[in-house]
Amino acid sequence: MLLVGIKFCGGCNPRYNRGKILNQLREDFKNTITFETASESQLYEGLIVLCGCSSCCASYDNFKTNRKPILIWDEKQYNDIVETIKKEVEG
Repeated sequence: MLLVGIKFCGGCNPRYNRGKILNQLREDFKNTITFETASESQLYEGLIVLCGCSSCCASYDNFKTNRKPILIWDEKQYNDIVETIKKEVEG
């Protein structure tokens, strides 16, 4: 299984349920990817930053990943994010 880190923003202006998006990802990729809260000491195959709004002000430079982080700021991005994960992380 691949390991993907999840970084939540501080949640000062959330416009959608970020936890719901994470639960959806876990369900959709349950056989291929493990999602965990990102730790600065871990190297990840991918990093997803769950921003609450389009400001995307959450800092994520201190996390180690082999790929460009994926930023989510709107639940309408979900289908595009799934396709990106399939290409970038699984493929």
